[in-house]
Amino acid sequence: MTSSLRSQNSSTSRIPTKCKQLVLGDPWYVGVKDASSFGVGGIVVGEEKPVVPTVFRLEWPQTIRDNLVSEANPTGSITNSDLEFAGLLLLWLVMEAICPTLQYAHICHVQ
Repeated sequence: MTSSLRSQNSSTSRIPTKCKQLVLGDPWYVGVKDASSFGVGGIVVGEEKPVVPTVFRLEWPQTIRDNLVSEANPTGSITNSDLEFAGLLLLWLVMEAICPTLQYAHICHVQ
């Protein structure tokens, strides 16, 4: 590691970068979602841009639940992280369906 990278790494660990320093402006849309072994659900609301507040929910098929890694099924092939990622994808698909435009939009995902 070069000395400039060491210096930068040292300063960023002492003074964390705030999100507002990385993204200018407030979010246009906010999406909140959560996933569990039973399913995924969430809500999308408009902040800076109008959108009809929308709640969504999807129950996982039995095959998904049967293959989830758990204490009872340690050899399962699907992790909770997989379900969370699938939930994030579903959240995005819902936003594409209800938000007028997402190109260049500021979006906030809260988990």
